[in-house]
Amino acid sequence: NSDIAPRLSLATMELLRNDVLELISRIKVSKMAVLKSAVVGPGGVDRIDLIDDMLHPKDDVPDTEFRQQLQRFREVQRKVKEERGGVEVDLFPPGRIVHFVKTEESKGCCGGAGKFCGNRDRTYTPMWAENEDFQEIMISPSMALDHFPDRVCVCIERVAQEWGIEVVPGSNRAVFKSSSRERGGGESPQAHDALLNKV
Repeated sequence: NSDIAPRLSLATMELLRNDVLELISRIKVSKMAVLKSAVVGPGGVDRIDLIDDMLHPKDDVPDTEFRQQLQRFREVQRKVKEERGGVEVDLFPPGRIVHFVKTEESKGCCGGAGKFCGNRDRTYTPMWAENEDFQEIMISPSMALDHFPDRVCVCIERVAQEWGIEVVPGSNRAVFKSSSRERGGGESPQAHDALLNKV
């Protein structure tokens, strides 16, 4: 879902740093209030309203000391890049990419408040993705866990079962159990097999 590994590069880390500093300069509540909203959740408040309550609008940020420091920092970073004179090269994950998007999540052992609970049951939907779709680090409680091999393996096995694919243990081959998928249908097993071999 939000696996950090394929999104990790110098450019995306700098972008994340700049975004975090920008948000800090716009914040108008205490750090405790931010931490509470991240751990406990919005508490029945609409997320858009919650953001409005926590952040100054982009076009109306107070000229605080931190804001001035941030502007000086940006200027220093710009000059450093100019002095280095290096060529920035964007990096992309290779090949054709199937992105498993989290479409459903049940409550864990901690109930609704447990955003960081590891015992949640998650449902993922496979979608084709472009190589350029991973040029930004997505902050989420599972951004590191989504890269764990055991979680990826379980995710792929569940999706395969839902789509009527029987994976042979110890083999890179897959056998389709029916002539059409439970979801969508229409394509032959040969078409699915050819598609799977390309992935």
